[in-house]
Amino acid sequence: MHTVVLGNVLCRNAHLSLVACIDNTVFFSFQSVYTNISRVLEVADKLSEAVHYESDRIEALAQAVSREWKSFDMNINQRSCLLARSVAYHKHSEEVTHMLVSYFICKFP
Repeated sequence: MHTVVLGNVLCRNAHLSLVACIDNTVFFSFQSVYTNISRVLEVADKLSEAVHYESDRIEALAQAVSREWKSFDMNINQRSCLLARSVAYHKHSEEVTHMLVSYFICKFP
């Protein structure tokens, strides 16, 4: 059994679970970034509502950040979905391989 430490996360069975563990680490980092971007967008809204002298520029930048964030979020969700499917496929293929090896060992000792 292999053990890998990623940040504050301890991962066991490092070959396949490492992928899922990295995905979890990325997810928690992603949540932190989401919180910070939400705060930035809230401040931009408040400045715009307060008729800041650069409110038009602030609004334009906030919209650009929001667009990029939504695009990034969509890409991360697609990546996570593909990653989950890939891990499931490889786990299943390992199970099948193990069953075939067991079968042939029993059948042809």
